[in-house]
Amino acid sequence: MGNSHISSFKALLCVCALLLSKLVLAQSAERYKIEVAYVYSFAKNIDWPKSDNKFKILLMSEDRSLINEFNLLGETRSLRNQPIQVTSTSSSVVPDGFDLVYISQPYNQATRSVFDQLRGSNTLIVTDGYDDERFIMINFIEEADQTLGFQINQANIINQGLEVLPDMVLLGGTKVDVAKLYKGAQDSVRVMESRLSGLESRYDSILSSISESNKIITEQREMIAVQTNQIEDKQDVIEKQSSSLDSLQFAVAGSAGELDSIVLVLNNKESQLNELQDGILRQSAQMEAGNKMLEEQKKKLAEQEEAIRSGASELEQMTSVVDAQKNTVYILIFSVVGVLIFSFLIYRAYKARRRDAKKLQEQKDELSEILAELKEAQTQLVQSEKMASLGVLTAGIAHEINNAINFVYSGIHVLETRIQDIKPVIDKVKHLSMDQSDVDKVLQEIIEEKENADYNQAHEVIDQMVKSIQIGAKRTTDIVAGLRSFSRMEEEEKALIDIHQDLEVALLLLQNKYKNTVTIEKKFDESLPKINAYQGQLGQAFLNIISNAIDAVESVDRPGEISIETSLEGDQVKILIRDNGSGISQDKIDKIFDPFFTTKKVGSGTGLGLSITYGIIEKHGGSLNVSSEKNSWSVFTILLPLK
Repeated sequence: MGNSHISSFKALLCVCALLLSKLVLAQSAERYKIEVAYVYSFAKNIDWPKSDNKFKILLMSEDRSLINEFNLLGETRSLRNQPIQVTSTSSSVVPDGFDLVYISQPYNQATRSVFDQLRGSNTLIVTDGYDDERFIMINFIEEADQTLGFQINQANIINQGLEVLPDMVLLGGTKVDVAKLYKGAQDSVRVMESRLSGLESRYDSILSSISESNKIITEQREMIAVQTNQIEDKQDVIEKQSSSLDSLQFAVAGSAGELDSIVLVLNNKESQLNELQDGILRQSAQMEAGNKMLEEQKKKLAEQEEAIRSGASELEQMTSVVDAQKNTVYILIFSVVGVLIFSFLIYRAYKARRRDAKKLQEQKDELSEILAELKEAQTQLVQSEKMASLGVLTAGIAHEINNAINFVYSGIHVLETRIQDIKPVIDKVKHLSMDQSDVDKVLQEIIEEKENADYNQAHEVIDQMVKSIQIGAKRTTDIVAGLRSFSRMEEEEKALIDIHQDLEVALLLLQNKYKNTVTIEKKFDESLPKINAYQGQLGQAFLNIISNAIDAVESVDRPGEISIETSLEGDQVKILIRDNGSGISQDKIDKIFDPFFTTKKVGSGTGLGLSITYGIIEKHGGSLNVSSEKNSWSVFTILLPLK
């Protein structure tokens, strides 16, 4: 029983862990989407230098989910009217030529190095959770409510030669506290000043110690000189005593008569000599003691000289350090002064920006109201243009419906006539009964009626009329269905639609316009899958382009030909609409998608058709391009994503 409970508890823990891991993965995927959307918005709100190349993004990450989100951005979006090229790397060395560098959290330690590498270039650096505000431009942060926010160091962005557009404030985010950074710089300067003061005190102490040592050495040298002079005086006395002794010995040998007096003198001299020897011994002892003291003084002097050399070397090192630190302090002082001036300018700009932000917020509210009104007006304009197109096509559509109804009307008239012709035969058959005794006679009458009414021919005519009525009814149904599909209002939700069906509806509505004058060639790829789109809108876009093509080929003196081709190109559907009409001159081809621009005669068009068509294709995440040669041909290329 206990083991079963433990097993159940372990299974429950496993399920909880699995659900928690899935929840974490889902939250991570959602965060990556938000980060990529923010990065795209940051790039749109920076005033970039003009460039004809691709917009290049370098992603420093090894996370496949984040890399995939950025790759999806590069496939579906563009910046500065240029395609986006995304490159991922695991190196902290940034090559030249990138417009934006995104550093994910695992690579935060490389931020300072990347910042130094790209200093002064036109490159925007976006970081995730980097904690040193001095070296950030735009940095993602976790808000208190666990939502994703960001902070901007506008000074660093300006130093990169970039300018933040006013709409950046609409994204939210916070600006880096420049006053706080300035206070940190001041604290660093104070610490350096304190260290410099300590070094100067130590330097003064060493100089004082060296001065005392030099004084002691001078005194010892003077003492040695005095002792040396005393020794030299003693040696002179000894030499004089030796000379006196030699003269006495010579006198004894030369004069024996004076022996007694000499002996007496000799005894006196001997006692003097003994005293002198004692003095010499004492002087020798003093000299030995002086020599020992001199040796000790020499050792001390050598040690002090070594200490002085060591102190001098250390003093030189300290002096160089102090000089370097003084230079650093001077640089810091100049930097602080610069920061103060810059901070004052930033503060003034900040106050002006706050005023501008308040005005911007008011303008934003007004713009939001205007945008809502514009969206409503745009919807009405699209629908009005659609109805206007239907108004232009009404006569032709009515004629097509009339032709189809004529099939039905004529068929019903002939059918009624032929039924009246064979009605006697039907009546005879209707009253025929197996109980009649004259069955043979009645059958004979029926055969005669069939011959009189030409029954077989009437039967064939009835079959033909039924088929004719079916054709007319189907054509009428198709036209009405096409009108309903084309004229429906904007749908809120997308649905899976068949591109070929929308093209067929457009051709059906335009049939009376090109019938007998233009040859339509269809090259449809039947393997194309359905795409996710708004019902009715693509049909309006196709109708506008094909209608313009019909007008173009009718304006030239040659057989009109229009080719419509569909194909699958990667993860996109490609539609080519080609005509051999009047074409478009190169000075006008860049303007044909502008609202109210038209090459038709006055009163022949509003100039909104291609503008609305471009908006519809762009709304579906696709692209619309045109190439043309005057008086020769035009090709409209539409690319629509499958998803």
